[in-house]
Amino acid sequence: MVSTFAGSNHSPGLPGYGTSGSADGTGTAARFNKPTDIAIDAAGNLYVTEYDNFTIRKITSAGVVTTLAGTAGSDGTTDATGAAARFGGPYGVAIYNSNTIVVTDPWNTNIRLVNIFSGATTTLTGSTTGADPRQIDGTLAEARFKAPKGVAVVQGIIYVADQNVIRAIDVAGNSVTTFAGNKSEFGLVDGNGTAASFTEINHIEADNNGNLYVSENSAAVASHVIRKVIISALAPSANFEATKRNLLVDEETTLTDISGGQEASSRIWTVAPGTYTIKVKGKDMDSQNELARLAGLPTNETLAITNDFGNNTKNVESFFAVSTTQGSSIKEYGASNLASLYPNPTSNMVQIVLSPSISLSNVYVSLYDISAKLVKEIDPLKPFSTLNLPNGTYYVTIVNEKISIAKKLIVTHR
Repeated sequence: MVSTFAGSNHSPGLPGYGTSGSADGTGTAARFNKPTDIAIDAAGNLYVTEYDNFTIRKITSAGVVTTLAGTAGSDGTTDATGAAARFGGPYGVAIYNSNTIVVTDPWNTNIRLVNIFSGATTTLTGSTTGADPRQIDGTLAEARFKAPKGVAVVQGIIYVADQNVIRAIDVAGNSVTTFAGNKSEFGLVDGNGTAASFTEINHIEADNNGNLYVSENSAAVASHVIRKVIISALAPSANFEATKRNLLVDEETTLTDISGGQEASSRIWTVAPGTYTIKVKGKDMDSQNELARLAGLPTNETLAITNDFGNNTKNVESFFAVSTTQGSSIKEYGASNLASLYPNPTSNMVQIVLSPSISLSNVYVSLYDISAKLVKEIDPLKPFSTLNLPNGTYYVTIVNEKISIAKKLIVTHR
């Protein structure tokens, strides 16, 4: 559903032409002249850069339009409050913090900050005396910009599309650097940092997951592309590994978070099916998670992480192979004549006979169902009853430090 939120409605029958102007007002009573970019704050207010009016406009969620900074028809470089401020051609706008927006001014080749309540305007970096179109890194006072247009803010760092490069403004660190692209190169080359090259970047947006997206339109080389720039040192990239993935029942392994990006502020491990139990060392879910008493079919393991730059999830199907019987992935259990089962259907009892070579002092005997779920532990010296076992296939495992034996047991009650 498309409607005109603010600015002149087009005349019926005409091809959508609005009416330019500079009037404040509500909804369609307001007038704009070449609005180029828009940002929205936490309260739902919109901030619009007007390139040909040399102003910054504010629109409430109810559509009430006011001029926040600058005066329509009056260009310049003046830092001041409200209508006394002057812009050469404001182009990009982004929310900087709860009190301030950041505005690019390519005509003046600088970056401005505007208070969203008072309209107080200051030059953050770049020339303060008119256009000085150079690309110079350095302190905020030393830096120069050539044609700053699109702007985005990620965790306090201001990223500016400056013709064929992306500049990073670190206010706290008092620095401006070239984040991506090479000012000496004009082309479409993917790569890392200054090894990449751009043609002419217009707008830039952040996705809250540590990625920047830029629109690139150059009439000279007909670029017409959207480029993705990963803030690789910060964006979360979920990943994990295990000390062992082919497991026996009751065998332990350790899952370790080897995720990339900024240190995660939270981790959520999910291990399915629910027969798995996670033991946690320490108070928080961290890299010291152990999976104990593993019993079940191959599972899905998922790690979801969150940091200041978004969230990411890794899911691996059948990450672990867990079994009580010999199979393609479990080599420890095997057929052996060191143990035998002697069922007695008339009494519903099963006798286990072990070879005299097996020491009974450290042997563990267990009964598992067909899905490898532990049914019970068994005393190797005593017969055990099958009376309460449902019909089906079971496995008796005999384990010590030297052997791992599995014997099939089929229970059929008539």
